[in-house]
Amino acid sequence: MKRYKAFTLIELLIAFSISTILLGAIYFFYISFVKTGNKTRGMAILNMVVNNKLERISKDLKYAVELTALYPDRISFKRQKLPDGELSVFDLESTKFETIEYSVKKEDGVVNFYRQSGFDSPEKMFNVRQCNSEVFRGYVLMAEREQNSSLKKLPFPSFRTFDTHSQNSTDLARIPIIKISMELQTRVDKIFMVSKVFMPMIYSRLVEPDWNTE
Repeated sequence: MKRYKAFTLIELLIAFSISTILLGAIYFFYISFVKTGNKTRGMAILNMVVNNKLERISKDLKYAVELTALYPDRISFKRQKLPDGELSVFDLESTKFETIEYSVKKEDGVVNFYRQSGFDSPEKMFNVRQCNSEVFRGYVLMAEREQNSSLKKLPFPSFRTFDTHSQNSTDLARIPIIKISMELQTRVDKIFMVSKVFMPMIYSRLVEPDWNTE
């Protein structure tokens, strides 16, 4: 008679154990790959959103004609009212202005970024878990008398940081540059974005020969 050789129980248990380990390893790497992909995609989307909002803030500031308030977590200014969001040659002579305010508020355990135009309801731009305390910083164009009184000769133009505590109205009127810093904490990661915005309309007024520096 022909005899057939079969697997023993021990061999089957060993084969089953090896298969389980291999399948577990494959599953672990698959889950890690999926999580990494989701995290990367989520960060890419958040970066895109924040970058778009930062560009919007920068565009608003570039058309600013007067700053009305500046704090580490809030900035308010008047800018020329732009039809359909675009600036044309004719708008440069326009006397129509609108007040824009950007603010950062911690509410219900999250940090919300808001934009408000005039008396409209604030528009929520995005939210994160945490944010740096100083988002907005202004740089004051130093008057000629300040530069002359300095211990060393300063190049023109020279700037100094705006004191948000004193809220000196003269200094506020002499700010042509705003620095926007966003160090944001999400559930899984951190992102950091920074931009310096030059406001040409305010600067051109400041360098006029008869501008009152007092």
